Amino acid sequence: MQIIFHWFYCLPILNIVALLLTGTVLYIILRKYTCGKRYWFPFSVIVFCAWIFVVFYGTILNRPVSDEIMKPIIKPFYSYYIVFTGGEKELLRENFMNIILFYPAGLLACELLPKSWNRVKRIVLVVCLSALMSLGIEFFQFRFALGQAEVDDIIHNTLGALIGAFICQLNASFSAQSAVK
Repeated sequence: MQIIFHWFYCLPILNIVALLLTGTVLYIILRKYTCGKRYWFPFSVIVFCAWIFVVFYGTILNRPVSDEIMKPIIKPFYSYYIVFTGGEKELLRENFMNIILFYPAGLLACELLPKSWNRVKRIVLVVCLSALMSLGIEFFQFRFALGQAEVDDIIHNTLGALIGAFICQLNASFSAQSAVK
């Protein structure tokens, strides 16, 4: 699985965006033809659980333990400060990849919440839970010296979940409107 992570991370940004858009279109098509069927919910649960495993594998389980615990970076948007003051441009890629990492959380988690809840409530819950999950990952990375804990990672992960939840709810709105016509 580490080879897949490395391959994906090293792709040009436009290829990553193309893969993300392709995956989103496939999700929308699958949802259109299978939503409401008895296997859609279990399918969504399985894919969501697979996503959780991939995230924990990539951010915690697959990380080597460092000899020293790094001081966490708690300044919001500090990575942008570093980039814009002549520092590592790679931080922009890391920020983008953190958004991409949690995009499926928003897309899939909204599917798992009760349809009787209004859309805003579902989005807010998904975003809050994603932020808590990201905070937990950063805590584990700090506590067990598995990497640099950064507030920017939490911000970007949460943004990814927000975008995914918004896309899911937007798609559900269009699906509902087309069903009425």
